[in-house]
Amino acid sequence: MIFDSVVLNNFGAYLGRHEIDLSVTRDRPIILIGALNGSGKTTLLDAMQLALYGKNAKCSGRDRIGYTDYLTSMINRNAPPHQGASVEFNFRTRHRGKDTRMRLVRTWSKRGASVKESFEVYRGATLDSVASERWVEFVEEFMPAKMADLFFFDGEKIEALADPVTASDLLREGVHTLLGIDLVEDLKTSLLQVERKRKVDTVSGDEKAELVRIEAEHTELQRAISERSQHRAGAQNLIDDLDKRETAATNAFKRSGGELIGKRDALIERRDHLGARKVELEEELRALAGSTLPLAVAGELLESTLQKANEVRIGKQAKMLRAEAETRDDEIANFILSAGGSPEVSEQLRAFLVADRQRRYQIVEGLDAFPDSLLDQFSRQALEDARGRLSKVSSDHKDCVEKLSEAERNLSAIPSDEAVQPILQQLEQCRRERIECEASMRAIDEDLRSLRYKADRVKGQAAREAERLGERLTRDQVSTRVISHSTRAREMLQTFGQLLLSENLHKLEDAILERYRILLRKKTLVKRIVIDPDSFQILLSSADGHLVQADRLSAGERQLLAVATLWGLSRESGRKLPTVIDTPLSRLDSLHRTALVRSYFPKAGSQVILLSTDEEIVGRYSEMLAPHVAKHYTIVHDEANKTSRFENEYFSSEAFA
Repeated sequence: MIFDSVVLNNFGAYLGRHEIDLSVTRDRPIILIGALNGSGKTTLLDAMQLALYGKNAKCSGRDRIGYTDYLTSMINRNAPPHQGASVEFNFRTRHRGKDTRMRLVRTWSKRGASVKESFEVYRGATLDSVASERWVEFVEEFMPAKMADLFFFDGEKIEALADPVTASDLLREGVHTLLGIDLVEDLKTSLLQVERKRKVDTVSGDEKAELVRIEAEHTELQRAISERSQHRAGAQNLIDDLDKRETAATNAFKRSGGELIGKRDALIERRDHLGARKVELEEELRALAGSTLPLAVAGELLESTLQKANEVRIGKQAKMLRAEAETRDDEIANFILSAGGSPEVSEQLRAFLVADRQRRYQIVEGLDAFPDSLLDQFSRQALEDARGRLSKVSSDHKDCVEKLSEAERNLSAIPSDEAVQPILQQLEQCRRERIECEASMRAIDEDLRSLRYKADRVKGQAAREAERLGERLTRDQVSTRVISHSTRAREMLQTFGQLLLSENLHKLEDAILERYRILLRKKTLVKRIVIDPDSFQILLSSADGHLVQADRLSAGERQLLAVATLWGLSRESGRKLPTVIDTPLSRLDSLHRTALVRSYFPKAGSQVILLSTDEEIVGRYSEMLAPHVAKHYTIVHDEANKTSRFENEYFSSEAFA
């Protein structure tokens, strides 16, 4: 079976006619549909189920109101009253060995206080009146209503199935449906009713009274159980609604900057610290500007001046030394003369000493007033140190300014207490209502346990009373023969059901294990999966052979086990049906999201329709799925035209403009 298209007309959020093409190819089996919450994503899923199953459809919110009220609620409120609403579902399937195109058209409109509904089935272009009238029976041929949960489900269901108790209930129902054991149980119940009727028919009114009373009590308990189950479903729906409201309020709180309120004092302290540091750095920059650093701009001129000044300083020292040497040389020349040396020798010595002094002590004239302390201050090393300090202080100042600007931006983004107070009140209201709903659900669960215990006890009493009456009062030979044959038939059916379950349960265990290993990162974590034939609880065998319950796994591993269970059941059903998943990743962490995107979605079926929010299949998950996607859509709510519509792009900026 392959879904070809869905046409919505004035249905829910869709005003007017809207069609979506769902055709896929063998190598690209995925249809990826994105939508923000509230834009009509779940409505599309409801439309498919409503077209297929009518009043038996498991649509969102359907369990709280009657079918007629549900149809009324799904007529778009902006549609002209006389138009009503409709859903059209086109698909391909095999019928009597041939490929057949089917078209289901379900229309309804409000007529005063009543709702008029019409349903037509077309094979190709031809109206099939028989199938239209007996569709409840026909649909069971290719997609039984009891198996719909295996092919239409959402992320919340995956999370619920991570609970071992919930998982065992689904597994029991799925296995019984797949193997036809539910039909065996129905037949056994019918035979038992025949036996009781035969037994009681020969009993007087007074003798029947006790059995009638017990059966009436059992009927009343069953009614109470059904009523409390509906109340529980309503409470669960309220909790689901509260989850959505709380998530929306939390997101609004984040968008408004509410998370920064708790950081206000720390941000103020950081801003003040950075402000003081900025002032310190600016003072140091001013000090550097008032020092010798600006002269570094002169560059070569300053270097030349310093070199000249240094030469003058050396010249001054040479002048002093020359004067000192001149005095000494005169004394030497005079000593030679006084010691008897000739005047010619003395004069020659004087001439030599004069030349020697000029050679040794060269005097540079000019800049006589340049202080030595100033020369040291303007030295090359001092200027290099000043440049290095300027670079460090400037860098610190720039970093400080950027951090101060960021702190001020964060402070300016903090909303006032008055601005976020309504959101906080909404969150608090959600939490209070959740506490009340959960308390109510616990009370309902306690009532249900008590009622079911009483119902089982009363059912046993009815069976024993009927048996007592039958054994004591059945005299009719035909009734005796019917009862005998019926009892043997029930025993055979019981044995048949047990054998059927035993032979096929192992196949299902292997199917779930195989798919769990595909999804699981730790391939050696589970060696074997065992399904208890009585409780239908899943037990896992580790490498050492010990059996443990599923609740010993981590939350993510339990969710993958739930997916593997759905996957295994759908594969073992032997039916090639599309899989439709709403919010597929909403309750999974990033590690287990990757496992589903890489290993489950491309292999879940010959056609897989994924309805995702903008926080699920995006980024790298979208890139991983891209090679397997046949078509992308985005459901956009058009506020101007008061309708939702399908865009042929996946979360494009234009779609939300």
